[in-house]
Amino acid sequence: MHSASVSRFSSGFGIIIIFISVAMVLQNAVTVTFNARLLFVVLFYIYPLKFLFTFLVNVFFGLGSLSGVIERGQMGSLMIIYSIGFIAIFSIFCLLYYHAHKKAR
Repeated sequence: MHSASVSRFSSGFGIIIIFISVAMVLQNAVTVTFNARLLFVVLFYIYPLKFLFTFLVNVFFGLGSLSGVIERGQMGSLMIIYSIGFIAIFSIFCLLYYHAHKKAR
């Protein structure tokens, strides 16, 4: 993705978070921040995930290829990017659970 499209996505996402944080007045700021980060990561990875999933299904079941969309040489980089996203999502979940555990004491 280009930095301009990431910045436009981030701007639109910021507006959504403003509305969500107003609706979550009963939550504390840390929980709202972690939820916003989680939502950002999930939304950022959902659209390109369809290309990865389609490519992997085509490779495993021999249904053809995604010529012009994803090349075999790009799969290593794509898997690294999605691994980072996977780690980010579950790290945020761990932080949310840690924060909830700390608040319960």
